[in-house]
Amino acid sequence: MKTQGFSSYGTPDNRTYCLLRHENRENENVALYANPGEEDFQRTFAGEITKPFWRPKKLFMSNDLKIAGLSLTRVSGIGGVHEGEEFYNVIFQELPEPKARHWHATGEEIGSPREDKSLDSIMEKFMKTNGVRQAQVAIASRGVIKAERAYTSAEDDRETVATNDTFLLASVSKMFTTAAVDNLIKRGKLYPWTKVYKRLGYFDAKDERAKKITVKHLLDHKGGYDRREAGEDISLGFNKVAMSLPTKGNRAATTRDVIEYMLTQPLQFTSGGKKAYSNYGFMLLGYLVSNVTGMPYMDFLEKNIFRGLDVELYKTSPYEHWHDRIIQESRLTGLDTLRPMSNRSVAAVCERNWALKEWLSSR
Repeated sequence: MKTQGFSSYGTPDNRTYCLLRHENRENENVALYANPGEEDFQRTFAGEITKPFWRPKKLFMSNDLKIAGLSLTRVSGIGGVHEGEEFYNVIFQELPEPKARHWHATGEEIGSPREDKSLDSIMEKFMKTNGVRQAQVAIASRGVIKAERAYTSAEDDRETVATNDTFLLASVSKMFTTAAVDNLIKRGKLYPWTKVYKRLGYFDAKDERAKKITVKHLLDHKGGYDRREAGEDISLGFNKVAMSLPTKGNRAATTRDVIEYMLTQPLQFTSGGKKAYSNYGFMLLGYLVSNVTGMPYMDFLEKNIFRGLDVELYKTSPYEHWHDRIIQESRLTGLDTLRPMSNRSVAAVCERNWALKEWLSSR
């Protein structure tokens, strides 16, 4: 849904709100914030514009502070009073309506024209329904690529996707961690039943059940960590861990810091008891690979798994990606994990501590 109008009624301690919302037929990514003061507004604004192609759309203010409102074709503006001073915010739009999106399908053909048309049709429907602008599909058999297709459903200021463009893999990179662990098991460096924390040299845990977590438990997402029950995903909580350290946020948290923090936390279930998707579990496995081999995780992958494949770490700073051909989009923002005390917001695709968590991008 898109929020098109807002009004508030009553007094500050007894508030009633009315929102006018329209169906989001284009499935555009939309972020809506309610900010109590000027400082929060400025921080939110700064964080939102770290996302390429994202810009503010609407501004609303509670009626008891409002001076005047503007709602013109290319302008959205409001004014208000804060501590006796007048403030105004205005958004100028370049275009009265969003640009049209154009469809492109490129790359090696799969087989017969009928098969090509069928796949292209499926992808076009999927991308338009879900608001996806850029995508790739590859088909392989026994390690041999049989076909590659690249798809674009985007405005004319976006790049047309090529089959060799680089996309951020995010959680798909867990397959690399699995392959690394498999490599070590085959070489006798690890076993499925290896107790992870003991192998890392940790013998104390607030929850005694953590001592029994094995490599297989983590591979199967049965380690005992359930982000829904816990109410947080610690892989997104590097700032929280940094603030819990004796340095109180004066330095960024490392993967080791996160692991030691989790040893002070309870499990949500006994290992092996059920399945719950866990980013932290694979972070722990990646750290185990480094610890067992004595090599940085990425170095081990390059030598033993990639073997010449063009795979690289995704740079943490959002400003490194302003001119990327492929824009990694998210409607979310988060705190800058490399500067825990800054309280600065950045695009969510960069707010996780990528450099420390060893997430990957590939082509």
